[in-house]
Amino acid sequence: MKKKIVLCIVLAGLIFSLAGCAEEAGQPEAGVQQENSVVSEEEFAGDGAWTILVYLCGTDLESGYGAATMDLGEMLDRDFGSQVRFVVQTGGCTQWQNEVIPEDAIVRYEIINGDMQEISRMEQANMAESATLKDFVTFGMENYGNNKLGLIMWDHGGGSVAGVCLDENYGTDTLDLAEIQQALDGIPRKFNFIGYDACLMGSVENAKMLSPFANYMIGSEELESGGGWDYAAIGAYLQENAGAPAADLGKEICDSFYKSCEALGEEGTATLSVTDLSKIQKVCDEFGAVAESMKGSTENMETFGEIAKGIRKAQNYGGNTPSEGYSNMVDLGDMAKNIAGAVDTSALQAAISEAVIYQVKGANRQNANGLSVYYPLQIEDEEELKTFETVCVSDSYTDFIGTMVYGAANGSIEEYSGENDWSAAEQSGHGLGLVTADQNQIQIAEEQHLNDDGYYTFTIAQESLPNVASVQYNLYMKFDDETPLVYLGSDNWLDYDDQTGVVTDTFQGYWPALPDGSLLSMYVVEESEDYTIFSSPILLNGQETNLRFAYLYGETEEDGEWLVLGAWNGIDDESGQADKEMTEIKKGDVIRPIYVVVDQESGDTTEIKGDKYRVGKNFNITEPKLPEGEYYYSFGIDDLFGSTKYLDLISFWVNKKGKVELSY
Repeated sequence: MKKKIVLCIVLAGLIFSLAGCAEEAGQPEAGVQQENSVVSEEEFAGDGAWTILVYLCGTDLESGYGAATMDLGEMLDRDFGSQVRFVVQTGGCTQWQNEVIPEDAIVRYEIINGDMQEISRMEQANMAESATLKDFVTFGMENYGNNKLGLIMWDHGGGSVAGVCLDENYGTDTLDLAEIQQALDGIPRKFNFIGYDACLMGSVENAKMLSPFANYMIGSEELESGGGWDYAAIGAYLQENAGAPAADLGKEICDSFYKSCEALGEEGTATLSVTDLSKIQKVCDEFGAVAESMKGSTENMETFGEIAKGIRKAQNYGGNTPSEGYSNMVDLGDMAKNIAGAVDTSALQAAISEAVIYQVKGANRQNANGLSVYYPLQIEDEEELKTFETVCVSDSYTDFIGTMVYGAANGSIEEYSGENDWSAAEQSGHGLGLVTADQNQIQIAEEQHLNDDGYYTFTIAQESLPNVASVQYNLYMKFDDETPLVYLGSDNWLDYDDQTGVVTDTFQGYWPALPDGSLLSMYVVEESEDYTIFSSPILLNGQETNLRFAYLYGETEEDGEWLVLGAWNGIDDESGQADKEMTEIKKGDVIRPIYVVVDQESGDTTEIKGDKYRVGKNFNITEPKLPEGEYYYSFGIDDLFGSTKYLDLISFWVNKKGKVELSY
């Protein structure tokens, strides 16, 4: 959530001293336009003053939470002096949580010397259109061009494909990277920095696009925690460090952001980095060389498999589950590290380290290297892939993704022609553990059976092992004879020997639940050596969302513990924008689990709601024995392309004492 400051104090700061015209605001004269300076890599020094342009697209972050109003309050925190100026354009919101900013117009304000003045007002316009951003950028360059200049885009973000800035007055349109480039084309000089106070925008595709227009990019690979950037800290730093270089300011932006996350206890997954855009072409060149080797690996399934598995193990950001949606953004440096056994990535890793000059990252994001890259962890949208092709920084990487899409549709790449067909994405399926995708070609050498220890086991055929990405189990509950199976989720708590192909069940009959024993339907979001993060669809006070929680491993199995992270709305289905708020679960909140009901024959799904639970003190996840009843268990084998082979359902009973009674 945004900073917990009293809203009425912020409103008072906004209301006072508003003037209605540029003349009263003391608007500076137009800056000097410098020919060809846009191609210079040297940072513009200007007259020592800093002007930061803030493209404040309010959306539901403002109408629902008052987040933009609070950030304006930070800019008005105190008099930062005449050398520090915020110039803000407001729009994109159906209802501002203050009495100053209108919903039916685009308005520009200048904040300087602790005072906020209106300097221009225009007709309503779509903040998600390139022309609206371009007009603001042109205005800033013309009127503040003698200053050091920063540009911040403030709103939801969705990554390299979905873009940034959703205007809730105009449906689900967003500014994609091509539109941002169009808005910046023709500027007379580089911005000292361009930053995103938004989720998921710290990507290599974004950095490449911005490189002709700014010296540095500041952005987060992950969802932005802690209420976003601290504008009071930014103003105070520039007051004390007049004319500071953009790199030093970027460091302060990162550090103050992280401190705000710490203050709210949300630093664990925080990321923010400063990238030197003069070094980004080297990153792209080295990535292109690696991608060429990745593309060539398709002729050797063992090498190709090592690469595909390594990418899937790379740290990913945003939502990447069926209930939350898919951001499809992974860390570029972690990807390079994970595939280094199959491809020489040393030059790429060095180039990333040189380009990312500073970053902050929480304890749960230690594999973050400062730049993410698009990778379709779930391939299901032709239009998404077409957009990816336009922003991809390497033709060879585009072709590698084309190979993965073909494999997802066909289960094999043996007959891949080399021609990218993004429509094949619509043929890849995602089930819930009942219906095997037709294209999946995983073969079983020994069918599932009970071993001498009383556990189910099976063996994957040796020829299929190079095509296996992961193995998991899925759990279902039978409510009654007339209700289809209720999907409780999946987990990888089993033994898999990737050399012999032997898989053995280790299920003990425990499952995560609310404190009242209500079982949760859960999906794995992220796995590491230290923790696993899960997501469970719920109703929170009547609103659909996802409960995020983690299991933290201890030195022994008994030392492990559960940790509730909060509720997150996930990825918007239409716009692709990630929700920026992780909602704290509080005493008195009402949680109602949501379950997916799966038809055993067709695999078709519907939803049902569980019982209501009112949160009390010290809320946390429990892991009780399954209640008495009939259950079903299914092994699932994911291939390299994202399709899954499901083995036949195994039924079992849990008796009154919680003991699992197997049947076969």
